[in-house]
Amino acid sequence: MISTNEFKTHVTVTIDGDAWQVVEFQHVKPGKGAAFVRAKMRNMCTGAVVERTFNAGERLPKAHIDRRAMQYLYESDGNYVFMDNETYEQSELTKEQLGNAINFLKEIMDGKIMIPSRMDAVRILFPSPLKCSRTNGTKTTSPKNP
Repeated sequence: MISTNEFKTHVTVTIDGDAWQVVEFQHVKPGKGAAFVRAKMRNMCTGAVVERTFNAGERLPKAHIDRRAMQYLYESDGNYVFMDNETYEQSELTKEQLGNAINFLKEIMDGKIMIPSRMDAVRILFPSPLKCSRTNGTKTTSPKNP
C-alpha cells in the first residue's frame, strides 16, 4: 500500500482493478478544510489520462508492473512476436493488447514493454527519437540514429 502523500511521478497504483501511473501531482492545503492531493493519472491498460483528487493520506495498493527490454521480431497470424533481450524467450501479443503501438512497430526494433499484472494490455516505450515518414500513402517508422 502506498499513501497519496508519497506520490511521485511514475509511481503506479491500482484503482478499481486497473493499473494507473502518476503523471503529475500536487499537494493542496487550503486555508480552510482538509488537505488533498490532485493528480493526473494515466491508465496503463488504455492509455487514458484523467485528473483525480484524493484525500491526503489515503492509501492505495501499489500496482505490479513488469518492465522488460524486448525486441519486436515479426507478425504471424495477427500475433506480434517479441523476444526478451535477457532470456531470449519469445512472447506473442495480440493486436488488442498492443493497441495503437502496432502502427509504429518495425521488425528487429528494440523497446521496453510494460506489462501490468492484468495481461489484457501492454505499453511499449519506443527508442527515442523516432523518425516517421510517409511513402506512397504508407507510414514507415525507424529510429532516427540507428
